[in-house]
Amino acid sequence: MSFDPNGVGVANGNIFGFPVEEASADIVIIPIPWDVTASYKKGTSAGPKAILNASTQLDFFHPKVSKAYETKVFMTPISEEWMAINDRLNMEAAPYFSALETEGEEKASADYIQVINTINDAQHALSSNLEERTLSLIHSGKICGVLGGEHSTPLGLIKALDKTYGSFSVLQIDAHADLRNAYEGFTQLNLKSYLSPRLIDTQCSIVLPRKSKAVKVNIKEGVLTGAFSASACSLSRSIGETTESARITGRS
Repeated sequence: MSFDPNGVGVANGNIFGFPVEEASADIVIIPIPWDVTASYKKGTSAGPKAILNASTQLDFFHPKVSKAYETKVFMTPISEEWMAINDRLNMEAAPYFSALETEGEEKASADYIQVINTINDAQHALSSNLEERTLSLIHSGKICGVLGGEHSTPLGLIKALDKTYGSFSVLQIDAHADLRNAYEGFTQLNLKSYLSPRLIDTQCSIVLPRKSKAVKVNIKEGVLTGAFSASACSLSRSIGETTESARITGRS
């Protein structure tokens, strides 16, 4: 079936309404409906579905990509099983998050240690599941993406990349660096947890937007190696050059 970029977007279950199946796709996006450790506001677990629903409204003109609408990209179905697990654990965790604010972390974590351990076990299972899935896709020649969700969602893909490539880069654009070993008892939700001893060759850069400027920090083996401020324009050029270099060498 052909795709008419000038026609009305058809919600066929795939991202953008593209008539592409997983077997023929060059790019496979895996949605992760997960926001259990988001402590302030919930809702990012519904992000993949919201993006899927809105994706058919896009215009596919791109000044550097001829016929961008012919890109062979496929988004796998959103897991109802993981969404159900997410919703259940959110209900179980709600009293813990409330206790954190009223009783402090020491007492709350002691009172709700079973809840914390259950969530950490679920995150490890989610990560392992994603790692296995993306390893299979990468080995079959696909480019993989993850659409979440919260900070913990990409870890399985990052582990798969680590097992596949000699080195690769991680670029995080965020309002804060998230360099804690853990937060509120949860151990797999931030960039530092990615930097395990296996990832010693991983180059990580974090861009922290700050009003009209941004701060970029570089990390090697979990250690801050440098930082600089830049205007949004110059930083955008820097990121663009890094991205282009990664694309040319086949590493991302």
